Amino acid sequence: MDLSKQVISLDLAKRLKELGAPQDSCFIYLNNNLQYRDLCPYAITYVAAYTVAELGEMLPESIDKPTTRDWYVLYMSRFAGNCYHADYCLPPHHEVGESFDSEVSPVSMADAYGLMLAWLIENGYISFTDKKEV
Repeated sequence: MDLSKQVISLDLAKRLKELGAPQDSCFIYLNNNLQYRDLCPYAITYVAAYTVAELGEMLPESIDKPTTRDWYVLYMSRFAGNCYHADYCLPPHHEVGESFDSEVSPVSMADAYGLMLAWLIENGYISFTDKKEV
């Protein structure tokens, strides 16, 4: 499988960095090129290129909606043409209630998870208080 499908896109990586996401990842974008972080030990300015697995660990398994006291679980969909979608829904999934959607149909699971992480940060559901500036 192509490595670029296993990590988030450069634009999304930059967006997450601006939102304060930690810059700890196995892969980085250095001068707009995807690199294995261990091959660039002296890199000072870079952007974390999170993998699907890293993003899966960063996303909470559920979120609470304070106004209704409902809890929503993480749900991932894959559609024809290899389009992905991540959101938080009332169980069992889309049939019940509202969902908290990320942008629809990115072309990789990594970007779907990354968009969901950005949405959670922008809407105050999670924050990263230990920001590492790079």
